[in-house]
Amino acid sequence: MDLSSCNLNSQSLIRRFKALVKGWSSNPENNVDARIKKLERNLDDLDKNNGTTQESLRIKEEINQLYEFKTSMLRQKSRVNWSLQEDFWTHFSSLFSRVEQPISLGLGELQGPKLNEDEKHWLDRDISIEELDWAVKESPDDKAPRLDGLNIGCNKFLWRGIKEIIHKDIGIFTSSGVLPAGMNSSFLALIPKVASPSLVTNFRPISLINSSMKIFTKVLATRLYVLIQKLVGDN
Repeated sequence: MDLSSCNLNSQSLIRRFKALVKGWSSNPENNVDARIKKLERNLDDLDKNNGTTQESLRIKEEINQLYEFKTSMLRQKSRVNWSLQEDFWTHFSSLFSRVEQPISLGLGELQGPKLNEDEKHWLDRDISIEELDWAVKESPDDKAPRLDGLNIGCNKFLWRGIKEIIHKDIGIFTSSGVLPAGMNSSFLALIPKVASPSLVTNFRPISLINSSMKIFTKVLATRLYVLIQKLVGDN
């Protein structure tokens, strides 16, 4: 299937891609458990037929790698014991609903450096395809993905087919000030801080953000970096 030919927005394209991944994973050749069983059968046959030691070691190494991959996937899919649900809700909802009091710095009418009109226009200009290309290239592949499991690495793999769609979505925001539905949505995930967590406080929350939003904010941060030294001192 040629994703680049699909007349879809980014969210619809991601859903289409997830369906393709699901179909790929259902193929026995791509199923981890099936591959492990096949390799173990090959190893048994090799032992019965007095196969070479080098081939035996290669198969054992591949089996170990697949078991490590399976363990990693199971760890990601693990969920918090539901008996702690109420404690988690109480603890973390209080953290995120807390209203901080504004801090007065007592600076009065202090005037700092300002951007000129050309600099303001440079910051406000439309985001180009080249800026998105750079942001994707410079982003690490293995940053925490959203709950759908698609990280920047997936975006890089699909980039030729989806960059025009993401550029269009971002263009909607820069022209109207309104982000496309779902682009700025996020999910909170709880990460264990210790090996065997048993208390609510043994977890820390992280926010899982859309990869397209990470790309967008990286472009904005890069633009700000160019001019920030004019506004903020080194100290």
